[in-house]
Amino acid sequence: MNWKHKKKHEALLALEQGYVKKVWGTSHTVCLAYPNTYRVGMANLGFQTVYRILNEFPSFLCERLFLPETGGGAESAAGPAEMVSLENLKPPGEFDVLAFSVSFENDYPSILKILDGSGIPLKSTERTNRHPLIVGGGIALTINCEPVADFFDLFLLGEAEEALPAFARFFAEAQRLSQTRKEMLIRLQKEIAGAYVPSLYHVDYFPDGRISSVAPLEEGLPDPIRLSSVKNLQAFSTEEVISAPGTEMEDMYLIEVNRGCPRRCRFCAAGHVYTPARFRRLEDLTPAIDRGLERKKKIGLVGTAVSDHPDLLIICQYILDHGGRAGIGSLRADRIDEEMVRILTASGIETVALAPEAGSQRLRDILCKDISEDQILNAARLLLEGGIDRLRLYFMVGLPQEEDADIDAIIDLARKIQHEALARTGGRKKFRSITLSVNQFIPKPKTPWQRCALADVEKAGKKNKKIAAAFRRDKQIFVIHDVPKWNYVQALLSVGDRRVGDILLAVHRHNGNWTRALKEVNINPDFYVYREKPPDEILPWDHIKIGGKG
Repeated sequence: MNWKHKKKHEALLALEQGYVKKVWGTSHTVCLAYPNTYRVGMANLGFQTVYRILNEFPSFLCERLFLPETGGGAESAAGPAEMVSLENLKPPGEFDVLAFSVSFENDYPSILKILDGSGIPLKSTERTNRHPLIVGGGIALTINCEPVADFFDLFLLGEAEEALPAFARFFAEAQRLSQTRKEMLIRLQKEIAGAYVPSLYHVDYFPDGRISSVAPLEEGLPDPIRLSSVKNLQAFSTEEVISAPGTEMEDMYLIEVNRGCPRRCRFCAAGHVYTPARFRRLEDLTPAIDRGLERKKKIGLVGTAVSDHPDLLIICQYILDHGGRAGIGSLRADRIDEEMVRILTASGIETVALAPEAGSQRLRDILCKDISEDQILNAARLLLEGGIDRLRLYFMVGLPQEEDADIDAIIDLARKIQHEALARTGGRKKFRSITLSVNQFIPKPKTPWQRCALADVEKAGKKNKKIAAAFRRDKQIFVIHDVPKWNYVQALLSVGDRRVGDILLAVHRHNGNWTRALKEVNINPDFYVYREKPPDEILPWDHIKIGGKG
């Protein structure tokens, strides 16, 4: 392999703390791939958790693989840098299992890059027993894995803590008994909750393109497939395994404090997939905090409803009392009080993110956001008076039932917060900025709005421009927004069915050129993106149920 690339791997390992390097050739081998760069992947707590679980089995060796970064010596004269594992520099094709942890739909094309760069046939039907078993998991695949179903042998969907150990036992037994791959996959499908072997299920379509049925090809296979939640979150700790510089959250030791969300906003998949909402007890978190403070001074509290943890203030105070600082990504406006602000400022936090999502009360009520304008303004007042000098506000455009007045309401709410800031900080320390982060609503499977169409991206782009123009001359309010064309792609990958895999193959052939790919493939993407699905239509993910629900 490229000498500079090898040295880069060695340098990364030298800076890491907590990685595992086992002797090659004595275990079942798993290459755990994150279809993005090292900087992004190593900040993902789910990815690190899978790495830990697999390496805790004495008979398994798990090593990491990331998408090579371009430039910086990561490419050789012959082409892209070789795909090799970080720990032992082994190509993925030499492993028994190549497992992908996927958090974002936009990373789907990178899955094909990794497979192709590893010399592994892209489609499962083109692979033989001499190729690694291709396994996928993570929140993006759990929501809807159908667009990439043809590229995987097996999905392990939902929460990994129970499914992964079961898979490891089944895989080791199959190897010992010399079972065929198909025999093993059928048994996995029948006996492990959350296992999904796409090749064992056939999809039929109506002439107009809608799905007519999804059915198992053999008797005895589950129909529907059901995912189960981990019942006892206190039985294990989910925390940072490998501390590494050069990652997106390198200054924080990450600890999961909760899973699921009791709010269940209509647009948010996490609150509907990770159900019920569960919170780790204080007495179970403190040992993890103690371990974290041995490595870093800042503890990043991770979860889908961190603000709702009943002992959040006590947890943060424990961190402060032991010489650390607490890191919290986003807070609900109705959970901010003077004591919370004191904790934030004592932790050295200068920017706090709030997510009103909509400017008008009418639309927030439709979203089931359950916060009022008074609560938002009060939160801003408390934060500013407490010394927080930067605010970030998250909004969406293109929401169902949105009206022009709702866009004006975003502008009005931002100005009210600015007025509050000037009134509260006048004559003293001046607040620095308010950043409006505006994103287009993307329909997500498993949510109440899963059947909605994406709003026209050009119209959504005009709404972004209107908000940005309102503050163009303002030196304290900044507007950032997404790129509309990528919202279209994300929606396609979010709600598409198996036929979208043909589009991904074309995108791969054309080196990421979506325009050329969409022209080449005889599939109308608007059928998925811009069409509202009626209540009786079978959706691509309907055969996979969350507990007793769809």
